[in-house]
Amino acid sequence: MLEGVLLHYGHFFLYTRVQRDINALPKGARALIFAMFIYMVGWGIFGPFLSILIHNIVQNYALAGLFYGLLFLVGVVFSAPLVHFLTRLTR
Repeated sequence: MLEGVLLHYGHFFLYTRVQRDINALPKGARALIFAMFIYMVGWGIFGPFLSILIHNIVQNYALAGLFYGLLFLVGVVFSAPLVHFLTRLTR
């Protein structure tokens, strides 16, 4: 049944359905989704080079892993103020 729907409506149906679902979300949720999209694209582009860069600086795999882990810990700590800022921004 789903194949018939996809063949009948094609990609336009999927696009309009996703667009309608996204527009039904609250403004704060859309801002958070956009921020997470930018964040993930940034990590996808910069992430592979970051571990190489850290290893070139410290010249030790254990310290490179420690610094890389601390980077994510700092991200967790700063996520609460970011959520507070986005909540105030969308009001």
